[in-house]
Amino acid sequence: MKKWEYTIHTDRTFKVRHDGADIKQSLNRMGEVGWELISVIKEESNEGNKTYYFKRDWIDYLTDT
Repeated sequence: MKKWEYTIHTDRTFKVRHDGADIKQSLNRMGEVGWELISVIKEESNEGNKTYYFKRDWIDYLTDT
């Protein structure tokens, strides 16, 4: 059975993790390391910020902690 790894980012975390790069550049960087964007949700109560949901193939050598 195929296993997935998931991660979540927001507009704010993209700017912090990717040195202030715009969202398009940040999304491209995520894709370069195997992450696939699966959903974007605009937060109505959070000044219109967006939350980005990603998945990629689970790497067997990773262990649950």
